[in-house]
Amino acid sequence: MKTILWTVLLLSVVFAAIAYVPEETILADYGDMVFRPDSSTLCIITEGGDSVLFENNRDWDNAEEFAVYKVIDYLPKQGYWVIEMGGYEWMEWRLVNGNTGNTQTIISEPIPSPDGNRLLCFKEDLRAGFIPNGIQVWRIDPDAMTLEFEDVDVPWGPIDAEWVGDSSVVFNKMSYDCETWETLTLPGRLELGSDGIWIPDDPADWIFTQDEPVNLD
Repeated sequence: MKTILWTVLLLSVVFAAIAYVPEETILADYGDMVFRPDSSTLCIITEGGDSVLFENNRDWDNAEEFAVYKVIDYLPKQGYWVIEMGGYEWMEWRLVNGNTGNTQTIISEPIPSPDGNRLLCFKEDLRAGFIPNGIQVWRIDPDAMTLEFEDVDVPWGPIDAEWVGDSSVVFNKMSYDCETWETLTLPGRLELGSDGIWIPDDPADWIFTQDEPVNLD
């Protein structure tokens, strides 16, 4: 019974998130750069005139292929479009470089740092486990994205994350008891060291996966 309730709750959250996105406003504001040639296709035009297409697939009988795409934001300082994909029981987010058309999958809608040079992504999914649970920090380079920090194997769920300055991130670590359905939150923090490596508040409390920054664009 609990499994059914969680599935219903997750689907409600997914479709509520999809319905909440004001895509019409973005299309109206940037119609020469992003538009829908038809109701099931989203088209982004790059600076060089190339087209990047996202095509919906509403085949409920093929869960792995089900996808509904929406543009949910444009980051003019970084030059990236934010695309949200609603799947059968999960969600994904994509960043599309408006200059090159290169596309990168991220774990949540990004939050730019105050100086605009980095993007913070975080997602809590302890209960259902359908999407990555953890934190990413991306650095925005000219025509490229560099993954400076990623840990999507943490034993807790990050919530309420935010930037405090350009090199510090604070959030809460939420733990969940499957037997009692109770939650516990503790403060967490990431700091960017002088060597360019992000340092977690307590490495023993993380399953730490970072070696060196990786350029993925």
